[in-house]
Amino acid sequence: MTTTLWRNRDFNLLWGSQALSDLGASIAQLAVPLLVLELTDSAVKAGLVGTVALVARLLARLPAGVLADRIDRRRALLACDAVRLLAFVALAVAVATGRAGLTAIIVVAVVDAIGNSLFSTVEYASLRSIVAPAQLPAAVARNEARAYGASLTGPPLGGLLFGLAPRCRSSATRSPISSR
Repeated sequence: MTTTLWRNRDFNLLWGSQALSDLGASIAQLAVPLLVLELTDSAVKAGLVGTVALVARLLARLPAGVLADRIDRRRALLACDAVRLLAFVALAVAVATGRAGLTAIIVVAVVDAIGNSLFSTVEYASLRSIVAPAQLPAAVARNEARAYGASLTGPPLGGLLFGLAPRCRSSATRSPISSR
């Protein structure tokens, strides 16, 4: 008899840490385009950032699958989230100091997309070694519930946090239409 999934320490550590990571990624999904709009007043540039990130994610998928089979999965998971966190911290510092630009945002979006692509691939590959075969359907279901929960709560939270944050530009440099 296998223990329940709720008592599987490795799976619960992975699930809990990924829940926080998913929430952060979901918050950024709305906050980054809002940041681009705030800095550039251009919806096209905001769309460009999203498109570049999606292309980076797509291009990283195949190499991520190869890497997932050749590297230490635990270290890869930790490294992916650490690099993504550092990229967003650097962006937050750039925003706070008034040095954030479109190029920096694109770089962070690409780093996030590649890290997310590798993490997701490694996470799915590692499930078979973390949970018993009989628990695999329940583990996948919990992972999907986690991802959908984060995708539902992250954007509203990102909008709220963006609304509470000090503006990137002074109101004097804002156009009359955008200051309403």
